[in-house]
Amino acid sequence: MAAALQKEESNYLRFYYLMMKVAPQAVRIKFNTEFAPSILQKTLYQNKVKLNKLKMEKVINAAQWEHLFPRTGKASSENFDCSLMICLLRNLADIPIVDIHPDPNSTTDGANLSRLKYFRNQFAHPTDCTMSDEIFEVKWKEISETIQRIGGNQFKQICEESKMTKLDEKDKELLLELKNSKKKDPMPDGLYNINKEIIEEWKAEKGKVVETKAIKELSRLIKEENIVAVIGPSGCGKSTAIHYIALNFHETNNYAIVPAAFASDLIQLYDPSINQIFVYNDVLGKFSVDLQLVSGWITLSKKIKKILAKNNVKVVMSSRSQVFKQRQVRNIKIVQTTVCDLTSSEFAMTSEERRTIAKMYLPSNEVDNLKLLPDSDCFHFFPLLCQLYSRNTSVDMYRFFSNPVEVIKDDLSIIKEENDQTTYGTLALFVLFNNCISDGMLSRNKKFRQFLQEISHQCIMQSNFSEKVVESQLNSLISSYVKKVGCQYSIIHDKIFDIIVSFYGHNMFDVVLELAHAEIIRDRFQFEILGESMSECIIKVPSHNESSYLRRLCKDINNGDSKYVFSNRQLEFKIFRDLLIAYLEKNKATVDETLMDLSDSFESPMLDVAGQGYCDLAYMLIRMGMNVNARDQQGRSPLYRASESGHEDMVSLLLKNRGNFMLTRDDSLNEGESPLFVASKKGHKNVVNLFLDYDCNPNICTDNQESSLHIASQNGHLDIVKVLLRKKANPNLNAVHGVTPLYKAAEEGHFNVVKYLLEHRADPNKITADVESPLFIAAKMGYFEIVHILLEYGSNKTTNGCNLDGMSPLYVASREGHTKIVELLLKKGAIPKSSTYTTLSPLHAATDMRHNEIVKLLLNHKADPRHCNQDGVSPMMAASQRGYEDTAEIIRQTL
Repeated sequence: MAAALQKEESNYLRFYYLMMKVAPQAVRIKFNTEFAPSILQKTLYQNKVKLNKLKMEKVINAAQWEHLFPRTGKASSENFDCSLMICLLRNLADIPIVDIHPDPNSTTDGANLSRLKYFRNQFAHPTDCTMSDEIFEVKWKEISETIQRIGGNQFKQICEESKMTKLDEKDKELLLELKNSKKKDPMPDGLYNINKEIIEEWKAEKGKVVETKAIKELSRLIKEENIVAVIGPSGCGKSTAIHYIALNFHETNNYAIVPAAFASDLIQLYDPSINQIFVYNDVLGKFSVDLQLVSGWITLSKKIKKILAKNNVKVVMSSRSQVFKQRQVRNIKIVQTTVCDLTSSEFAMTSEERRTIAKMYLPSNEVDNLKLLPDSDCFHFFPLLCQLYSRNTSVDMYRFFSNPVEVIKDDLSIIKEENDQTTYGTLALFVLFNNCISDGMLSRNKKFRQFLQEISHQCIMQSNFSEKVVESQLNSLISSYVKKVGCQYSIIHDKIFDIIVSFYGHNMFDVVLELAHAEIIRDRFQFEILGESMSECIIKVPSHNESSYLRRLCKDINNGDSKYVFSNRQLEFKIFRDLLIAYLEKNKATVDETLMDLSDSFESPMLDVAGQGYCDLAYMLIRMGMNVNARDQQGRSPLYRASESGHEDMVSLLLKNRGNFMLTRDDSLNEGESPLFVASKKGHKNVVNLFLDYDCNPNICTDNQESSLHIASQNGHLDIVKVLLRKKANPNLNAVHGVTPLYKAAEEGHFNVVKYLLEHRADPNKITADVESPLFIAAKMGYFEIVHILLEYGSNKTTNGCNLDGMSPLYVASREGHTKIVELLLKKGAIPKSSTYTTLSPLHAATDMRHNEIVKLLLNHKADPRHCNQDGVSPMMAASQRGYEDTAEIIRQTL
């Protein structure tokens, strides 16, 4: 026999019944008042194009679609689930339903339905299926009152009975099913548990976070925008800020927190049924730009934008300034949307904020002493300094805050000089393993044991340097230099890790160069010959060690780490590239076989080199016989990647060496994009000219039938539009859904492009599959100058044309409040009445949105104030029902 239900489980089940059984009945009553059952099927067919878009966007699923358009019989709300009814009320009845918890004091239809939608979505969260008495009472009151407002007073008794009804064995079975269903989550159990531990660590740190002006502004920005990047030097509080914001969103708006690393995480872990906030630390690389991460964001930008457009996902990300400002990052428009620089005058910490932070960690007398310190660059990582100093107050305060890097290096020197160098050797492991030591490494890991042996040869130790000794040392270092999250040890902060890498690079140069992770070799070393260091914590390579470093790069190539070699941060210096090329050519026999094995693979060095524009390296690889038409996992060729980044010389080199400009992307996100298309998309005119000089067909299309002219017009690249048209690009080519380049330019508001296309035979009267003309979309978006020039070039043929929803240009301009456009359309002969096959009228649209000036204009042009919509409601009745007395009075005066 099943165990008795606990009180918290009973609470959860009762609330579940209220939301899943009672609430849909109330919503159905509201639905039937908005969509009369007798004409429901007709209404659905009139809106089929709009509904099909929702289906394509997976807002409406296949089962729901079958109920909307059944093969036999007619659609009935009795067959609609609650989510489908709310979806239709939101998209067809224009009730303002939102995805967040509405204001508790708001009792409008939109707020009531939003409230039900929000709480229904909470059942999609992983949970233990319990609810405390306190939370139960609060939620029950809110939802039962909402149900009564939507469905009527008859639901008062139904709600009361649901709260008191006796639960039986069937309910226990349901609870078990619910618990099992919660385990079916986009996030694997292992990852969920790791993320849970990470979030718990953030919660523990939250108590010592001061709400600086930067955090307050960031809070405001993320409410308004769906993606925000926080940048600054290491230790300035970037991670603290985004963790704090994520926790607040979880606590106040019930957003699920998703710690993430790759752009693909956003796609794979996105759950449309709940609100989520994705948190990215070092989003594009920790110490330098990670080309793999950059590539991921560029590739997935289009799909990520679609997810963000649904407004139930937020993304906060941090990046070191030195990484974020690199040229490779400039191509990622999506991460550049909203940027918060913590070192800018707008966001930099004030002296009072520093004082408040200091009080969290230091005694009051030491807080007062901070006033005596001179301002310095160290104050960029002031919160970290306070945290570190509070753990080691024996250090002179003035010296610590004035020159913390040297103080930490001095402490490491003391550890190094101890008679027993076990601690010194243990910290070295973090450098070799790139700041990640897992529990699994501490048991029977052959590579780990080899490294222990190598380090023990460099140190004086009183006992055998074994896994058990290392584990003991790691645990003793927790809270000083080390932290542990889940099963992984790491240095407490990236800034401290930077200093440790620099220290060991100086004191154990040969060991670090020989054994360290390939990412350390790529990012942390710099030849002295290159001059000024790219970072204060860099490992300098003197001239006599250059050959050793280059030999290590060859080793990385042969060990399968060529991606680190050909994305080395020093490649930006020609002198370094010259040295590398000379060394590889001299030692060709040692790497030639490995490189040629990669020639046709996803990991071909030619791909990364082309994307970075290093022609000298590309020429070396071509001389080796490497395939210039290799493709990466997204189907991008070297020519595509060079075109995407605008590297004109690289494109020229590849074309001269049989680079195939007909190779198109074959991934699911950018199907059929050619190198010419992406160059046109990014605005690289000289690259476009190169392809056209090689007789590349300007009308080659993607799988969606989009041409280069389509994308150049959409993005407003007038110079490229001119070049393409000179080379016989078709200005009237239809993409999927019948969209033309002119329509694209009009939709995005690019007046000069619209003008040039019209001057070069673009047809202003071509319509899309939705029966929308360029004039329609320009009127909808409010682009007066574009509407004007379209009318000048003959768009009057579509002035009174309606789309599949029965909306004319005048209707959408009236609805959106574009007064000047309404006035212009009326002057050009637009008819201010409903379309021939629907009851939609511009006057209704303007009245519904309370656009009084437009109401006056329409009435002055003989709009019929007595004309009723399909529900028999006239404009004046609609205004009165909505409480728009001023609008109603304007209409009344014409009767």
